[in-house]
Amino acid sequence: MPDSEFQSPRFLALKSRFVRVPNSVISETWLQQKYLMNQKNVARTKSCIENDVEMFKEIEKLHKRRKTEVLDVEEKKALENQINELVERKNVPLNIFFTLPPHLLVVDLHGFLIGGAVRYVNKIAAEMMKMSDSREVVLITGHANTRCDKDPLIKINLLQKFPQKIRVDPNNGSRLIFTGKSDVQK
Repeated sequence: MPDSEFQSPRFLALKSRFVRVPNSVISETWLQQKYLMNQKNVARTKSCIENDVEMFKEIEKLHKRRKTEVLDVEEKKALENQINELVERKNVPLNIFFTLPPHLLVVDLHGFLIGGAVRYVNKIAAEMMKMSDSREVVLITGHANTRCDKDPLIKINLLQKFPQKIRVDPNNGSRLIFTGKSDVQK
């Protein structure tokens, strides 16, 4: 897709509202993905992004609850499932994701718990297996907030789970590059 698609006054208005504003959780890539997902419909994209912002807030609340409340095993598992489901839902659906231009094949794993991130990347791998050509997907893992000078556990787990398919982005250590088409580990 030509970059001109993202230079229209209507898209730029969305960008100025949601990207690089104080406390924004929306990246430019995220906005571009959602804009294309909504077939360049500005009103639907705006609504979708507003919903994403609310989902981010809910995910944060659930993470805080998980850390601060005393929960029994079933409650904790239910809460963790809810967190992972919300994080997955905020991403572009995989049936649409691989129709995006290659530079927008980016998945933000922020918010996932380790098991949820691994399951989601397995879903990505399954979709990649269906394709006739090789693709690269950027997986944003971020930095370990609570583990000074260490890699995030999601990053460590994904590198162990997919040693032949995932590598660290040489230009950005908080991103992984998942290359694949076939013989991905299940």
